[in-house]
Amino acid sequence: INFVGLRHLTDTLLPRIRSGGSIASIASTAGMAYKSNLDTVRAFLSLDTFEDAASYLQGEPDLKADPYGFSKQCIIVYTQTLAGKLAERAIRINCISPSPTQSDFMSKLTKEIPEAAITPFFPSNGRFAEPDEMGRALVMMGSDLACFVSGVNLPVDFGYCAEVAMGQRDNLMNIS
Repeated sequence: INFVGLRHLTDTLLPRIRSGGSIASIASTAGMAYKSNLDTVRAFLSLDTFEDAASYLQGEPDLKADPYGFSKQCIIVYTQTLAGKLAERAIRINCISPSPTQSDFMSKLTKEIPEAAITPFFPSNGRFAEPDEMGRALVMMGSDLACFVSGVNLPVDFGYCAEVAMGQRDNLMNIS
């Protein structure tokens, strides 16, 4: 779930990715406020090593997000930043931003937090996404079905972010 490992793996494998290749990563709707935090995210992206990243975060910068949300903001901005450079090699890079998805973690969380604190983050269909629903979107973004799509952060949230953008629901995650 953390950005630094994802970036390290991606940067390590980039020389092996051929023309026509694709990279698809998982961010989160928790990272959708990246535009309001762009300077901090870009400063973090400029760091080269795990040690530099850890040192930066220990300095308690104003992340304008919880650590999880900040890591997802970094994935979104990294994806969009690399799109132009990778296009020169005919490589696509995209990410998906899932809404809350059914998992062991979410099952435990719903037992610890009152339901009234969780349901405002549900899409209007009233439920968590299923893991296979995220998998399908991720596979599609990496496949030839999205052969001319690059630099995209695709919310996989049954319209949650669209409702926020249109003022149809409260902006609980400060989506920008």
